[in-house]
Amino acid sequence: MDKIEVVPAHKLEGKCQVRHLTDEAKIEEWIEHDDHFYINQEGDVDDLRPLKKRDFGYCGECRAGDDRAREQKERFMETNSKLVGMELFSGKDAMLYDPFLCYTGLLRCWWFGSRNELLKLC
Repeated sequence: MDKIEVVPAHKLEGKCQVRHLTDEAKIEEWIEHDDHFYINQEGDVDDLRPLKKRDFGYCGECRAGDDRAREQKERFMETNSKLVGMELFSGKDAMLYDPFLCYTGLLRCWWFGSRNELLKLC
């Protein structure tokens, strides 16, 4: 007998959210989010038929988790706050950290000072 292992949804990588939607405005709003898709037809390319909402099943726990994550993101974005940081490096080791910090695209970096005294603002 094969062993079945249950993996919590938060441990899955590459998951997507699919909802049964037919209203165009709701579809447009839904697919703006990463990895969010909709379904409203079934069949093959030569024979598509409307899919009834009652025929589409979903995981209630996953849907609730996605709803919470989107609400949390919306609340964060409404604060209009930005992360601000400043790091001071000096000496030869300063240049070892700069590529990582600046090439991530998450920070904007400026450098001030001489080779021996480097002030970096991100």
